[in-house]
Amino acid sequence: MLADVDVLVHDAQFLESERPLAVNFGHATVLDSVKLARACRAGTLVLFHHSPARTDDALDDIAAWVPELARDLPVVVAREGMTLDVVRH
Repeated sequence: MLADVDVLVHDAQFLESERPLAVNFGHATVLDSVKLARACRAGTLVLFHHSPARTDDALDDIAAWVPELARDLPVVVAREGMTLDVVRH
């Protein structure tokens, strides 16, 4: 059902180093989100539902390293108050 979606908005509450917490609380890691987006050939991945303890600087850090992880997949790190205009062309 997710094959070739234009935009995948996915939980990215935890980092890979926090995987035990992700498992315990039923949330995904950034890596989980990227893997799913790549598997379903998403056009763009939007990472959202970050840990409440994640600071703006920490989100900047994620935005800096996630492109290497995602390779050719465009990734947006959602922020509080962000609005995304999704239009099919």
